[in-house]
Amino acid sequence: LQKAVLAYSACYGQRPDCIHCHDGHTALIPVLMRELEGYRYIFKDTGAIITIHNAGIGYHQDVRDLPFAKAITGLPWRIIHSSLLNGSFDPFLASAPYAPLNTVSENYARELQETDLDSLTGWLGHTLKERGIALKGITNGINPRAFDPKRPEGIGLPKAFDPMKGD
Repeated sequence: LQKAVLAYSACYGQRPDCIHCHDGHTALIPVLMRELEGYRYIFKDTGAIITIHNAGIGYHQDVRDLPFAKAITGLPWRIIHSSLLNGSFDPFLASAPYAPLNTVSENYARELQETDLDSLTGWLGHTLKERGIALKGITNGINPRAFDPKRPEGIGLPKAFDPMKGD
């Protein structure tokens, strides 16, 4: 999937300003576009950010078989070996030097890096913190008062409406 995203963009000449990666199944995109020679030039001006919605064990898309991880990613051994969490190649650890990581809330970022609840992630948050990689929390969702359709003037609507009344 991740290589397909980059191949599709390259094939159709789409060079986005930024690629927003969600969770482990897309977390390798930043490292692939910087480390794979074919993409390094194409995406030289493209940034990336990774949002962790769920860092629980099983959500990382980690690979225990390291030769297989190298074969499917095409990444050099130095990245495979430097990205191990509990003996498995971990996409979050691999991409952390290439893109900022954030979580869905300030509280979740703190939970992952400052509490024992991080044990539920295989200690991903603490490992990132030990490597000097800060997780920033960005609250998931919107402020409903700032985007209230009953007050159209602040959000550029031509007319007020109330979705709760079926307007």
